[in-house]
Amino acid sequence: MAPAPSTTPHQQSIYALPKDQVARSLGDSVVKAQDKALSKRSRFTLAVSGGSLAKTLIDGLTGRDEVKCDRWVVFFVDERVVPLDHQDSNYRIVHEGLSSQVPIPEEDT
Repeated sequence: MAPAPSTTPHQQSIYALPKDQVARSLGDSVVKAQDKALSKRSRFTLAVSGGSLAKTLIDGLTGRDEVKCDRWVVFFVDERVVPLDHQDSNYRIVHEGLSSQVPIPEEDT
């Protein structure tokens, strides 16, 4: 017989962090995943979601020497239906932000 459901309310924690701290934490997580992937294989695959994530990602990765974009394959999993050079294009945000540091071959995005 399954135990009776708990009647104790679950406590939720909500954190409000400054955007720069969120960006840095996201950058740290991506670099850690990159390093783990590249220790096992020659490429790192990254899927970038839509919304404000692309800008936050770029802010968290800009200026970091440990980012190895030349070994990345980037997918856009929630891209807006706009031209690639449109101001709302996640592709444009990521491509301009990362390629300013290290060129990413077109075939890898």
